[in-house]
Amino acid sequence: MSRWENWEKPLAFLMWSVLPIVTLFSIFAYLDQGGHYNRVILIGSLGSIAFAIPLLLRFTEYLIVPWSLIIMIYASLINHLVGDFLMFYTIYPWFDKVSHTLSSITIAIIVFMFLVLVDHYISSIRIPVKLMPFLAVTTVSLLGVIWEIFEWFAGYMGVEMQFYLEDTVYDLLTNFIGASFAAYVSYRYVAERGVEQVANSLEADGFMKRIAGGWERRMGSL
Repeated sequence: MSRWENWEKPLAFLMWSVLPIVTLFSIFAYLDQGGHYNRVILIGSLGSIAFAIPLLLRFTEYLIVPWSLIIMIYASLINHLVGDFLMFYTIYPWFDKVSHTLSSITIAIIVFMFLVLVDHYISSIRIPVKLMPFLAVTTVSLLGVIWEIFEWFAGYMGVEMQFYLEDTVYDLLTNFIGASFAAYVSYRYVAERGVEQVANSLEADGFMKRIAGGWERRMGSL
């Protein structure tokens, strides 16, 4: 029997359905008016796919992603859509920095959660808790660079997402600050409760044991 409470499935359906609805509305708006709506279509489409992953993991009970993290992921995607759809990125230059901060915090927490699971379930890999903040910040910073390259490439496909060099530098700096904050809070949380307790709270035994088994077999064949 599913461990989902009665209120969780309707909430999950409502949260996920908003993203494709906004995307479809943006497509019709683009066909009618054109303009900046191509950005909304791109982000809404990718966001719908990305947001579906933690919900599907929870629904299938492979990994019980905390609702607090799911809401943060949702807030990050909605924030991007609002910024594009209502042109807040153009009207309020600071809105872009809020988006980058929120996104970097969310991704850093996801990375930290992944590191905790790897350390707990894969016996051949040991990641000291004190090293996890560095790895989380480094990963988020690298993903930030990849995203900026994606924005630059999108410009050649008619989706203007990058405007000037100074904006790119501030975006990367904001990513670093947001990730550093999230990494510090996550480190304090894991250090106080312990890797085992945090990993067990995610209820990922079946999911991670399959990954660990595959990893160990692969490493043994090398």
